[in-house]
Amino acid sequence: MSILSHNAITRALHRRHRDHDLTVAASWPVIDAHLLKPVIVVKDELAEGTNAQDSQLEIPYYFTLAESANQPSGYFGGHLRTVALSYSEASRLIPQIPEGTAVRVRYNPQDPDQNHTFAADNENLLAVAIWSC
Repeated sequence: MSILSHNAITRALHRRHRDHDLTVAASWPVIDAHLLKPVIVVKDELAEGTNAQDSQLEIPYYFTLAESANQPSGYFGGHLRTVALSYSEASRLIPQIPEGTAVRVRYNPQDPDQNHTFAADNENLLAVAIWSC
């Protein structure tokens, strides 16, 4: 098997796994989370963009849940990614995303460490669009 076909198979499996996770997460509850400091990362292989858009901002977030009978309590978190950006675009956007900015996150009530951000839940909340992940 060639490297090219191996990469295509790996990418297809990655896409299928991501699509499945997002489909399941669509029915989970939504909560406000708070952003921490953004960092520039290499663009995910599934994120669309031009050859010049080789980066994304990855922004960690956290949220808290109060104790209830059906879910654990405490601090939970994850990270969101922006749409594909050039490195210079990403660098210019970092100061426009202050720590503590609120975003909407969907979380699994049985295991809040499983959580996802959806672009549709966060339209116009940041200076840049969020990539659903």
